[in-house]
Amino acid sequence: MGKPNKEKKKREQKRLAEKKDPVVQAKRKAEKQEHFKENIKSTLRFTAKAVLPTVFAILIFSLILKKLPVLPQNKAFCGIGFIGAALLGVGISLFLYGKRAYKILAPVGIALAALSCLLMSKPGLTSENAPAFYYYNICTTLLFVIFYVMFRDGVHSWLRGRNISETMIKKSKHGAKNFWWYEELHRSFGLSSLYTLNKVYTLFFSLYFTASVLLGWAEPLFRIFAVSFTLLSLLTVYMAEFARMQETFEKYGCKFVLFRKNSLRGNFDSSLFDMMISLFPVLLAVCLWIIINNM
Repeated sequence: MGKPNKEKKKREQKRLAEKKDPVVQAKRKAEKQEHFKENIKSTLRFTAKAVLPTVFAILIFSLILKKLPVLPQNKAFCGIGFIGAALLGVGISLFLYGKRAYKILAPVGIALAALSCLLMSKPGLTSENAPAFYYYNICTTLLFVIFYVMFRDGVHSWLRGRNISETMIKKSKHGAKNFWWYEELHRSFGLSSLYTLNKVYTLFFSLYFTASVLLGWAEPLFRIFAVSFTLLSLLTVYMAEFARMQETFEKYGCKFVLFRKNSLRGNFDSSLFDMMISLFPVLLAVCLWIIINNM
């Protein structure tokens, strides 16, 4: 008991002595000032590399808009231009940080900004109803990402249900193809139709979303997009249902429960309610067809 108190007393005496020593205090003050200067420099460097390129890109795009003969009915397309300018700015920031992703983001940003300028300034290129279809199509397609995340959780549960360890699953996901398409897991354990479904969906989704951004403004293609969107929504529903059944089986040992209390969360689970959520993509597809028919 006595030794810790003596050590504490010595430390306190040393602290008081240093506090009265002008040389020590001057040294500490200089260190604090140097540390403060380094923080300021670090903040300025971060701002210059990460923030200013995006701000400048957006400002430049705003100045270009002021010089363009923008058609009033097509002003809504300026949104993708600002997104493109922001992506260009992020691409420049990545280039300054030495990241290779700038090779993708910068060209995409330039393409979107150029497309926006073209759609806003050239008469007869698109109709006044096109922006509503264009933005609805893009935004609702992005919602499918949520259902895809649910599907991946379902695949994880399916793998764990076959006594594949968490370590093995993580180890087998290294690399882009192994992460997105489960290539290594499929070779080792055989994912059967899940592998094909996942690969088809990711390719279909990527192709559809890219086409929607670049060509979704063209009215002659609206029905082609609507048919494709419907197919994508049906695939999404199937994947969401797979995820729902895996989650229900993991909790209750069966794939459907009418109404059951969740002992862990204290709430109630119902597969009927979950199925209604799974069918949400079909509702989005119906709304897209309604938009087209009302044009």
